[in-house]
Amino acid sequence: MPVLNLKANTPTQQLVKDYLEKSASATLADKINHGVKIQKDGKTVLNKKDLNGFMNFACDEARKQTEKSAKSACIEDSTVYGWAIHYFEEASVEGTLYNEDGTLYKSTPTDVTRNPASTVLPIPPVKKPKPQMSLFELMEQQNEVSETDTEAEPLSETEETLSKIPRATPALLPEKEIPAPAPAIQPQSSPLYQRYMKIQAQYPDAVIVRRLGDFYEILGENAVKIAEELDLTLTGRDCGLESRVPMVGFPVHSSDVYISKLIANGYKLAIVEKSDEIRIQQPNVKINAETGEPLPPVSADAPLSENEPDDELQTEINAMKAFEPVALAKLYEIFGDELDLQ
Repeated sequence: MPVLNLKANTPTQQLVKDYLEKSASATLADKINHGVKIQKDGKTVLNKKDLNGFMNFACDEARKQTEKSAKSACIEDSTVYGWAIHYFEEASVEGTLYNEDGTLYKSTPTDVTRNPASTVLPIPPVKKPKPQMSLFELMEQQNEVSETDTEAEPLSETEETLSKIPRATPALLPEKEIPAPAPAIQPQSSPLYQRYMKIQAQYPDAVIVRRLGDFYEILGENAVKIAEELDLTLTGRDCGLESRVPMVGFPVHSSDVYISKLIANGYKLAIVEKSDEIRIQQPNVKINAETGEPLPPVSADAPLSENEPDDELQTEINAMKAFEPVALAKLYEIFGDELDLQ
């Protein structure tokens, strides 16, 4: 059993520490004790986590559960322990960051661009309005304009000849071919995600459940459905794409419960172990041999078949045998008119 360099300040933290020491693999123990190097702001920093950080992480996860059921949430121990493994296993969850020289890492503040000083534009001079013209001045100006329009200069012989020659229509220049835009370059995904999608292509009708460390993970669109099916927290994994890929997971030690529930609900699973061994779990649904369609579950109130007698009906038949004619005659002989048959 590995020894973890974790300090427990409360009894709750001690329970989490005891569980981690019992369940953590050697790889996870190394991450907890020595931290993991990650890239932050273009620098290599050491990401170390402790139990105080996990308690904050667990509170955030529990708060997400309360958003579904309003006022409060009851979290099982197995779920909290699963959060603990996920918190210390996942490199994207940040704890306390340190520089390579051991000093505490501080993020570089971003430069704030100030607006340039506004320049004062000169005010254009205001044009003075023209003096108002009298009625007689307006009449004289209008007469001058009309006389100018009516006096058109005659065309010369050369201009008249040129005007009669039909003009040729200019030839249209060929349109330049606009090259098609180059396809957008997709970022290269991580080898883990490429392997996951390759297995998904091999089993398109199955949900791929891949083991990573002490966790089973489901990625992509199936993760969204399984998170709702199992009422688990939907997170995301950095797979080298533009956005994080949806991811849901559950711990290995309680995987039988979740896998059994998925199989019972009709899901086909392709479980990928650490050694890349793939085992298929078929859904627990009976199939009609003739039609190939799933059969509905058998109800307890289903009618009896023709070969199976109805106990209540048989009881009534046996009771009626008591009223044979000979028996009725004997009863009338004893009781007479006092006999009342219902």
